[in-house]
Amino acid sequence: GGNPTYGGNPTYGGGNPTNGGNPTYGGNPTINGGNPTNGGNPTYSGGNPTNGGNPTHSSLYSLEVFITEIADPSDGPNGRFVELYFPFHKNFLIEDDILIVRFLGANSVPSSDPFINLRNMRTNEHGFMVFCVDYATYPGRCDYVLGPRTIADNPGNVDLAIMTGLTPSADSKILDIYGVPGQETYMFQSFIGGRVNRRQGINNPVFDYGNWEISPGYIPNAYAPSSACDPGCWNGIGRCINFTPSSPSSQTFPSSPSSKGKAGKNTSKAGKAGGKGKAGGKAHSRTRRRRARL
Repeated sequence: GGNPTYGGNPTYGGGNPTNGGNPTYGGNPTINGGNPTNGGNPTYSGGNPTNGGNPTHSSLYSLEVFITEIADPSDGPNGRFVELYFPFHKNFLIEDDILIVRFLGANSVPSSDPFINLRNMRTNEHGFMVFCVDYATYPGRCDYVLGPRTIADNPGNVDLAIMTGLTPSADSKILDIYGVPGQETYMFQSFIGGRVNRRQGINNPVFDYGNWEISPGYIPNAYAPSSACDPGCWNGIGRCINFTPSSPSSQTFPSSPSSKGKAGKNTSKAGKAGGKGKAGGKAHSRTRRRRARL
Protein backbone atom coordinates (compact mmCIF):
# COMPACT_ATOMS: atom_id res chain seq x y z
CA GLY A 1 0.00 0.00 0.00
CA GLY A 2 0.91 3.64 -0.06
CA ASN A 3 1.64 6.27 -2.63
CA PRO A 4 1.72 4.64 -6.06
CA THR A 5 4.67 6.89 -6.96
CA TYR A 6 6.88 5.08 -4.41
CA GLY A 7 6.38 1.36 -4.86
CA GLY A 8 2.79 1.41 -3.81
CA ASN A 9 1.48 1.15 -7.32
CA PRO A 10 -1.94 -0.38 -7.06
CA THR A 11 -1.08 -2.47 -10.10
CA TYR A 12 1.19 -4.63 -7.89
CA GLY A 13 0.04 -4.03 -4.35
CA GLY A 14 -2.53 -6.41 -3.03
CA GLY A 15 -5.09 -5.45 -0.49
CA ASN A 16 -7.61 -2.76 0.03
CA PRO A 17 -7.45 -0.34 -2.90
CA THR A 18 -7.81 2.54 -0.43
CA ASN A 19 -4.39 1.47 0.87
CA GLY A 20 -2.69 1.35 -2.51
CA GLY A 21 -3.64 -2.10 -3.63
CA ASN A 22 -5.31 -3.19 -6.80
CA PRO A 23 -8.34 -5.25 -5.95
CA THR A 24 -7.35 -7.54 -8.81
CA TYR A 25 -4.43 -8.78 -6.65
CA GLY A 26 -5.67 -10.10 -3.38
CA GLY A 27 -8.08 -7.35 -2.56
CA ASN A 28 -10.75 -8.52 -4.93
CA PRO A 29 -13.95 -9.07 -3.02
CA THR A 30 -14.86 -11.92 -5.36
CA ILE A 31 -11.73 -13.80 -4.26
CA ASN A 32 -11.26 -13.03 -0.60
CA GLY A 33 -14.31 -13.82 1.44
CA GLY A 34 -15.20 -11.71 4.41
CA ASN A 35 -16.46 -8.30 5.25
CA PRO A 36 -16.74 -6.28 2.05
CA THR A 37 -15.31 -3.28 3.89
CA ASN A 38 -12.15 -5.36 4.21
CA GLY A 39 -12.08 -6.47 0.60
CA GLY A 40 -14.28 -9.50 0.81
CA ASN A 41 -17.51 -10.51 -0.75
CA PRO A 42 -20.02 -11.83 1.78
CA THR A 43 -21.24 -14.27 -0.89
CA TYR A 44 -18.21 -16.44 -0.22
CA SER A 45 -18.22 -16.47 3.56
CA GLY A 46 -20.99 -18.15 5.47
CA GLY A 47 -22.58 -16.65 8.49
CA ASN A 48 -23.25 -13.29 9.98
CA PRO A 49 -22.89 -10.49 7.42
CA THR A 50 -21.44 -8.25 10.15
CA ASN A 51 -18.54 -10.70 10.22
CA GLY A 52 -18.27 -10.86 6.47
CA GLY A 53 -20.65 -13.66 5.80
CA ASN A 54 -23.76 -14.30 3.85
CA PRO A 55 -26.54 -15.56 6.13
CA THR A 56 -27.84 -17.80 3.33
CA HIS A 57 -24.88 -20.06 4.09
CA SER A 58 -24.47 -21.62 7.50
CA SER A 59 -21.89 -20.57 10.03
CA LEU A 60 -21.34 -21.38 13.68
CA TYR A 61 -21.32 -17.64 14.34
CA SER A 62 -25.01 -17.29 13.58
CA LEU A 63 -26.55 -20.77 13.44
CA GLU A 64 -28.97 -21.45 16.26
CA VAL A 65 -30.06 -25.04 16.83
CA PHE A 66 -31.35 -27.02 19.76
CA ILE A 67 -32.82 -30.40 20.65
CA THR A 68 -36.60 -30.26 21.00
CA GLU A 69 -37.60 -33.91 21.47
CA ILE A 70 -36.05 -37.34 21.93
CA ALA A 71 -38.31 -40.38 22.01
CA ASP A 72 -38.10 -43.99 23.10
CA PRO A 73 -41.82 -44.79 23.02
CA SER A 74 -43.20 -47.68 25.01
CA ASP A 75 -44.64 -49.49 21.99
CA GLY A 76 -41.31 -50.38 20.46
CA PRO A 77 -37.86 -49.20 19.36
CA ASN A 78 -39.01 -48.52 15.78
CA GLY A 79 -40.70 -45.39 17.15
CA ARG A 80 -37.47 -43.85 18.41
CA PHE A 81 -36.42 -40.50 16.97
CA VAL A 82 -34.43 -37.32 17.60
CA GLU A 83 -35.84 -33.91 16.70
CA LEU A 84 -33.78 -30.73 16.20
CA TYR A 85 -35.07 -27.23 15.56
CA PHE A 86 -33.35 -24.36 13.74
CA PRO A 87 -35.64 -21.40 14.51
CA PHE A 88 -34.12 -19.01 11.95
CA HIS A 89 -33.12 -21.47 9.24
CA LYS A 90 -35.95 -23.02 7.24
CA ASN A 91 -35.29 -25.17 4.19
CA PHE A 92 -31.64 -24.51 4.94
CA LEU A 93 -28.53 -26.35 3.79
CA ILE A 94 -26.00 -26.96 6.58
CA GLU A 95 -22.49 -26.25 5.35
CA ASP A 96 -20.60 -26.54 8.63
CA ASP A 97 -19.48 -29.58 10.61
CA ILE A 98 -22.14 -29.89 13.28
CA LEU A 99 -22.51 -33.22 15.04
CA ILE A 100 -25.13 -35.06 17.02
CA VAL A 101 -23.30 -37.23 19.52
CA ARG A 102 -23.87 -39.45 22.55
CA PHE A 103 -22.23 -39.67 25.95
CA LEU A 104 -22.49 -43.27 27.12
CA GLY A 105 -22.67 -44.11 30.81
CA ALA A 106 -20.45 -41.87 32.91
CA ASN A 107 -18.11 -41.01 30.05
CA SER A 108 -17.07 -37.37 29.72
CA VAL A 109 -15.92 -37.96 26.13
CA PRO A 110 -18.55 -38.35 23.39
CA SER A 111 -18.82 -41.79 21.84
CA SER A 112 -17.26 -42.32 18.42
CA ASP A 113 -20.23 -44.46 17.38
CA PRO A 114 -22.93 -43.68 16.62
CA PHE A 115 -22.82 -40.03 15.65
CA ILE A 116 -23.92 -38.02 12.65
CA ASN A 117 -22.50 -34.97 10.89
CA LEU A 118 -25.18 -32.55 9.68
CA ARG A 119 -23.05 -31.11 6.90
CA ASN A 120 -24.91 -31.15 3.55
CA MET A 121 -28.21 -31.96 5.26
CA ARG A 122 -31.16 -29.63 4.98
CA THR A 123 -33.78 -28.45 7.44
CA ASN A 124 -37.40 -28.83 6.43
CA GLU A 125 -39.78 -26.01 5.57
CA HIS A 126 -40.44 -25.37 9.27
CA GLY A 127 -36.82 -25.43 10.38
CA PHE A 128 -36.80 -28.97 11.83
CA MET A 129 -34.65 -32.02 11.27
CA VAL A 130 -36.25 -35.26 12.42
CA PHE A 131 -34.09 -38.38 12.49
CA CYS A 132 -36.12 -41.59 12.79
CA VAL A 133 -35.33 -45.25 13.20
CA ASP A 134 -38.26 -46.27 11.00
CA TYR A 135 -40.52 -44.41 8.60
CA ALA A 136 -43.65 -46.52 9.13
CA THR A 137 -44.30 -45.33 12.68
CA TYR A 138 -44.54 -41.69 11.66
CA PRO A 139 -45.31 -41.54 7.92
CA GLY A 140 -44.59 -38.13 6.48
CA ARG A 141 -43.03 -36.88 9.69
CA CYS A 142 -39.40 -38.02 9.34
CA ASP A 143 -36.82 -36.01 7.40
CA TYR A 144 -34.09 -38.65 7.63
CA VAL A 145 -34.65 -42.36 8.32
CA LEU A 146 -31.43 -43.76 9.76
CA GLY A 147 -32.42 -47.22 10.95
CA PRO A 148 -31.38 -49.07 14.12
CA ARG A 149 -28.05 -48.62 15.89
CA THR A 150 -27.84 -44.99 14.74
CA ILE A 151 -28.05 -41.66 16.53
CA ALA A 152 -31.85 -41.82 16.15
CA ASP A 153 -31.98 -45.09 18.10
CA ASN A 154 -31.73 -43.79 21.67
CA PRO A 155 -32.82 -46.29 24.35
CA GLY A 156 -33.89 -43.54 26.72
CA ASN A 157 -30.92 -43.56 29.07
CA VAL A 158 -28.14 -42.10 26.89
CA ASP A 159 -27.15 -38.41 26.91
CA LEU A 160 -27.40 -36.57 23.59
CA ALA A 161 -25.61 -33.41 22.47
CA ILE A 162 -25.09 -31.10 19.49
CA MET A 163 -21.41 -30.25 19.04
CA THR A 164 -19.08 -28.66 16.54
CA GLY A 165 -16.29 -30.52 14.78
CA LEU A 166 -15.52 -33.21 12.23
CA THR A 167 -15.65 -36.10 14.69
CA PRO A 168 -16.71 -36.45 18.34
CA SER A 169 -14.13 -34.98 20.70
CA ALA A 170 -13.98 -33.81 24.28
CA ASP A 171 -12.45 -30.59 22.95
CA SER A 172 -15.40 -29.79 20.70
CA LYS A 173 -17.81 -27.03 21.63
CA ILE A 174 -21.20 -28.17 22.94
CA LEU A 175 -24.05 -26.14 21.44
CA ASP A 176 -26.90 -27.92 23.20
CA ILE A 177 -27.28 -31.02 25.37
CA TYR A 178 -29.68 -33.34 27.11
CA GLY A 179 -27.87 -34.98 30.01
CA VAL A 180 -24.67 -34.51 31.96
CA PRO A 181 -21.37 -35.82 30.52
CA GLY A 182 -19.29 -37.71 33.05
CA GLN A 183 -22.33 -38.73 35.08
CA GLU A 184 -24.56 -41.78 34.97
CA THR A 185 -28.11 -41.26 33.71
CA TYR A 186 -30.24 -41.14 36.83
CA MET A 187 -33.90 -42.00 37.16
CA PHE A 188 -35.11 -38.40 37.16
CA GLN A 189 -33.73 -37.79 33.64
CA SER A 190 -34.47 -41.22 32.12
CA PHE A 191 -37.02 -41.49 29.33
CA ILE A 192 -36.94 -45.27 28.82
CA GLY A 193 -40.35 -46.12 27.42
CA GLY A 194 -41.19 -42.47 26.95
CA ARG A 195 -39.86 -39.16 25.68
CA VAL A 196 -38.40 -35.81 26.60
CA ASN A 197 -39.80 -32.54 25.29
CA ARG A 198 -38.08 -29.18 25.55
CA ARG A 199 -40.06 -26.45 27.25
CA GLN A 200 -38.38 -23.30 25.92
CA GLY A 201 -36.24 -22.53 22.91
CA ILE A 202 -32.98 -21.68 24.62
CA ASN A 203 -29.63 -23.27 23.82
CA ASN A 204 -28.26 -25.08 26.87
CA PRO A 205 -24.62 -26.12 26.53
CA VAL A 206 -25.02 -27.19 30.17
CA PHE A 207 -27.99 -29.47 30.95
CA ASP A 208 -30.96 -27.52 32.30
CA TYR A 209 -33.17 -30.10 33.96
CA GLY A 210 -36.02 -27.67 34.54
CA ASN A 211 -36.37 -26.93 30.82
CA TRP A 212 -37.57 -30.44 30.00
CA GLU A 213 -40.80 -32.39 30.30
CA ILE A 214 -39.62 -35.91 31.02
CA SER A 215 -41.55 -39.15 30.74
CA PRO A 216 -41.15 -41.21 32.79
CA GLY A 217 -38.45 -39.50 34.81
CA TYR A 218 -39.24 -40.23 38.42
CA ILE A 219 -42.99 -40.60 37.77
CA PRO A 220 -43.79 -44.34 37.94
CA ASN A 221 -46.20 -46.36 35.80
CA ALA A 222 -46.94 -43.75 33.15
CA TYR A 223 -46.40 -44.69 29.53
CA ALA A 224 -45.59 -42.57 26.48
CA PRO A 225 -46.38 -44.54 23.31
CA SER A 226 -45.59 -43.34 19.83
CA SER A 227 -49.09 -41.85 19.58
CA ALA A 228 -48.09 -39.41 22.34
CA CYS A 229 -45.07 -38.19 20.35
CA ASP A 230 -45.00 -35.43 17.77
CA PRO A 231 -41.97 -35.63 15.48
CA GLY A 232 -41.65 -32.49 13.40
CA CYS A 233 -43.88 -30.46 15.70
CA TRP A 234 -42.81 -28.51 18.76
CA ASN A 235 -45.15 -26.39 20.86
CA GLY A 236 -47.45 -25.77 17.91
CA ILE A 237 -44.69 -25.11 15.37
CA GLY A 238 -44.14 -27.39 12.38
CA ARG A 239 -45.99 -30.44 11.03
CA CYS A 240 -48.55 -30.64 13.77
CA ILE A 241 -51.29 -33.26 13.39
CA ASN A 242 -54.18 -33.11 15.83
CA PHE A 243 -51.97 -30.96 17.99
CA THR A 244 -53.28 -29.71 21.32
CA PRO A 245 -51.00 -27.24 23.10
CA SER A 246 -49.84 -28.65 26.39
CA SER A 247 -51.09 -27.15 29.60
CA PRO A 248 -48.54 -26.22 32.23
CA SER A 249 -46.94 -29.41 33.42
CA SER A 250 -48.05 -30.86 36.73
CA GLN A 251 -44.54 -32.15 37.31
CA THR A 252 -42.58 -30.70 40.19
CA PHE A 253 -38.84 -30.55 39.97
CA PRO A 254 -36.43 -30.92 42.88
CA SER A 255 -34.21 -27.90 43.41
CA SER A 256 -31.23 -30.20 43.04
CA PRO A 257 -31.91 -33.70 41.77
CA SER A 258 -31.22 -36.12 44.58
CA SER A 259 -32.68 -39.31 43.17
CA LYS A 260 -29.73 -41.61 42.70
CA GLY A 261 -31.46 -44.54 41.07
CA LYS A 262 -29.57 -45.19 37.84
CA ALA A 263 -31.63 -45.66 34.73
CA GLY A 264 -30.91 -49.04 33.22
CA LYS A 265 -32.50 -51.36 30.72
CA ASN A 266 -34.82 -52.85 33.32
CA THR A 267 -36.17 -49.56 34.57
CA SER A 268 -39.96 -49.63 34.74
CA LYS A 269 -41.47 -47.66 31.89
CA ALA A 270 -43.20 -44.40 32.49
CA GLY A 271 -45.14 -42.12 30.33
CA LYS A 272 -46.42 -38.85 29.25
CA ALA A 273 -46.46 -36.12 31.88
CA GLY A 274 -47.65 -33.09 30.00
CA GLY A 275 -45.87 -31.99 26.86
CA LYS A 276 -46.73 -31.52 23.25
CA GLY A 277 -48.53 -33.48 20.66
CA LYS A 278 -51.14 -36.07 21.46
CA ALA A 279 -50.24 -36.01 25.09
CA GLY A 280 -51.25 -36.85 28.62
CA GLY A 281 -54.58 -38.59 28.94
CA LYS A 282 -54.25 -40.84 25.91
CA ALA A 283 -51.02 -42.23 27.21
CA HIS A 284 -52.42 -42.98 30.65
CA SER A 285 -55.57 -44.61 29.30
CA ARG A 286 -53.45 -47.18 27.51
CA THR A 287 -51.48 -48.19 30.59
CA ARG A 288 -53.19 -51.47 31.33
CA ARG A 289 -53.06 -52.73 27.78
CA ARG A 290 -49.49 -51.85 27.04
CA ARG A 291 -47.42 -54.66 25.70
CA ALA A 292 -43.96 -55.38 26.98
CA ARG A 293 -41.30 -53.80 24.84
CA LEU A 294 -38.88 -55.94 22.93
